[in-house]
Amino acid sequence: MRWLPVYTLLRSLLAGFACCLLYQSIETPGWMSASQEFAVAWRTTLDRYPDPESAKAHHRELVVRRFGTDEWIVGTCRDAQGIHDGGVFVVKDSTGQTRVYFGTGCPSGTFTTVMSESKSLDGFYRHDTWTLFQFKGAVLE
Repeated sequence: MRWLPVYTLLRSLLAGFACCLLYQSIETPGWMSASQEFAVAWRTTLDRYPDPESAKAHHRELVVRRFGTDEWIVGTCRDAQGIHDGGVFVVKDSTGQTRVYFGTGCPSGTFTTVMSESKSLDGFYRHDTWTLFQFKGAVLE
């Protein structure tokens, strides 16, 4: 009976340690950071679709914005809160380009807010938020 609290504590510590190991194996899969893995996966996914509607039809988590009749953008982001390797957003636009941006932070909801506040495609890419969170374009191999 006296050993029950000790066993409970040891089991809790062991479970916590196992969770840490699992988290580390998911977050840092060898040579590629979790943000890079996210970016490569979504860039590949977005490249398959010619327009935002077909992308959204297959991936409900995507955010779509049309600017008038000619310009559009579709994309997703990985929130940086609690993640050691920063935030990332991946977008495809009406020019046919799929772009990846990495930054130091990206609070939850920022990507959607920037999409809704932007009046044009150029306005989206020039939004002050990207400078604030130090997002930089990247070329992934």
